[in-house]
Amino acid sequence: MCGRSSEARELFHRAKEIIDDLGLPIVAAGASQERFDIEMLAGDPEAAEVELRGACETLEQLGEKGFLSTRAGLLAHALCAQGRYEEAVPFFEVTVEAGSEDDQSTQALWRSARAKVLAQQGDVDEALRLAREAVAIVAQTDWLNTRGDALLDLAEVLELAGILDEAPPTAEGGPYLTQRGRCLRRRACRRQDDLRPLTTTD
Repeated sequence: MCGRSSEARELFHRAKEIIDDLGLPIVAAGASQERFDIEMLAGDPEAAEVELRGACETLEQLGEKGFLSTRAGLLAHALCAQGRYEEAVPFFEVTVEAGSEDDQSTQALWRSARAKVLAQQGDVDEALRLAREAVAIVAQTDWLNTRGDALLDLAEVLELAGILDEAPPTAEGGPYLTQRGRCLRRRACRRQDDLRPLTTTD
C-alpha cells in the first residue's frame, strides 16, 4: 500500500522459501493470495496470474478444495484485469463448485468475477445483480481489503456497462481501496491507449 512493491516481493519470496524448506506445499500454495494482493496493488495482474496458476495446479493435485476455491477465484480476477474475460470463466466455475456456501470471501469472489464477464458480454442486469450481491455478502465483515475489492469490482462492472454515475463511494475501503482504484484507473487508461486508433499526419 505504501508503493514499496519491490520490497514486498522480496519479503514474499523469502517467506515462500522458508515454507518450501519446511515441506508445506498447501501452505506455500495458499500464500499465492498474498502475492495476488502485492501484484494487483502494483498494477501487475500478469505476475499475479503466474503465481496463482501454479498454486491452483498444486492444490488440485493435492485435493485441497478449501484453498483452491479462493485461489481460482483470484485467478479469474487476475485474468479479467488483463481483459481476458473468457479465460476467467473456468476458474470462477471452479470457485462455485469447490467453495463452501458459508465461505463469504469465496462466495463474493465468484460473483464479482462472473459479473465482470457478464458486463463485458453485455448482460448488464445480471452483472449488476451479482456484483451487488458480492458487496452485500462481505459488507458486514471486518475484512476491509475484501470489502474494498468488492466495491471496486462493482465500480468496474458499472464502467464496463457504461453506467459511471452509479459508481460506489471509495471512502469506506480506506487507503487500500484508494490505491487499488488508482491501479484500476491505470489499467483502464492502458486499455484505452491500446484501443485508440492510430492517426497519421499529412
